[in-house]
Amino acid sequence: MRFPLEQNPFEPVQLSSEDCERYETLATSLLQDTIADYQRFVTEDNRVLDRRRWKPIKTRESVTVFKDSQHATRAPPPGTHAMDTAIGGAAWNLPKLLAVGVIHGSLDDVMYGAVNPDADTIKIKTAYVNDEIVDGTVLCRIKTGTDEDPFRFLGLKWLVKSHSPTMNVIVWPRDGVFLESTGIHVLPNGDRVGYHIMHSVEVPQCPELRHLGILRSRVSSCYLYKQLRPRAVEVFMQTLIEPGGSAPDSMLLNSLACGLIGCWKTVWCAQNKKLTWLLEEAEATRLRAGDAAGASRGDQVVVRTNNEGKQCCATCTKTISHRTFRKDVACALCRVVVCNKCRTGRKLYYVRRNGSVKHVTRTLCNACITRSNRVSSAGIARYQFVPNARDRRRVLRDETKQVDDDVADAVLETSDAAGTADSSSSSGMSDDNDLDDEISVETIEVWEAEQIRLSTMQESKET
Repeated sequence: MRFPLEQNPFEPVQLSSEDCERYETLATSLLQDTIADYQRFVTEDNRVLDRRRWKPIKTRESVTVFKDSQHATRAPPPGTHAMDTAIGGAAWNLPKLLAVGVIHGSLDDVMYGAVNPDADTIKIKTAYVNDEIVDGTVLCRIKTGTDEDPFRFLGLKWLVKSHSPTMNVIVWPRDGVFLESTGIHVLPNGDRVGYHIMHSVEVPQCPELRHLGILRSRVSSCYLYKQLRPRAVEVFMQTLIEPGGSAPDSMLLNSLACGLIGCWKTVWCAQNKKLTWLLEEAEATRLRAGDAAGASRGDQVVVRTNNEGKQCCATCTKTISHRTFRKDVACALCRVVVCNKCRTGRKLYYVRRNGSVKHVTRTLCNACITRSNRVSSAGIARYQFVPNARDRRRVLRDETKQVDDDVADAVLETSDAAGTADSSSSSGMSDDNDLDDEISVETIEVWEAEQIRLSTMQESKET
């Protein structure tokens, strides 16, 4: 079976107002139960688990996944935790999993990477975090983002999850119909908690697809995220799953743990999505400036000169010789020429009109990458996901003041840079679409190491 399927097997689902209210009540119950468990974990258990009950099965950096050794394969009694009650009161045959720890980044970045309210954003997230989602669609939107909570989403989704190449030989892909809920919940003390809920539901219009070689699984999970300190987000996640089929439990648990522990990748996803959005905005600004000037200014780059009048790198002021000039390309965002050491390549993904996912490698100066990391994810999400969003300038000048006016102007008005330095046509420069062999493309592992370094520096300053 090849994915995505040539034709979506399910039509959009129409829900009555009673159904919408019922799903919203269910999502609220799941969230409240998980928050209560999290608060007990923090206040009563002092963030220490009972190791007689919770056995570690996977650790990566500061996040560990545990399994419940007291799990019993029976249906829970009525009135228990909302997550423990499976569809139709059936039993969960695999033990409950719990993930706790800390990931590097901001709460807004985590949520911007996690939320995917349409088919295109589902594909983009998969491209960055490699969550093995190979097909899917949004069946129904019940709630969407608001100015107050741009990460808000409540709706039904159909998703297909494949496995690693080794497992694919013996394990069929699994699909599920889920109630998904994301957003920010404010605790009574004012603390903000991000949440991401996925809970299997039965929808008559979406029957099982065994005839296509796809097994229906059942899942109930809730991620909670809370900013502990600058650059550190606490993770608390509970999940139950009934995968269906007859694959060995140990194999399934290991695969599940690997997927759950990958929540740190949402920050990588968010920062690349921010870069993509900023590049689109900068290009649109340059095109508008070019139209106003009667010529395209998008073809111009900015070349700095030193005190001796020689062309140099805008960041480190290293002289750029005529022989190496063609290799020193401009930053795709600010259009300033920098040397090889002061730039990096980012592989950014986008969805084509035919629905396929492609990538383009963009050259970016280190300064613009740093600036983009500081741009408010909530502001961009508000602009992208909220109807009648605020003015785009206010997107960058978010109330949190994570980005000041000067940085916002630098991002939105890059076309004006040519007025402050020598400008030249990019016709003699390398096309940044064809730079895979000329620049170092930053990998997620390299990026993660840098985030850990920055977080360690932040902790040292605080102590």
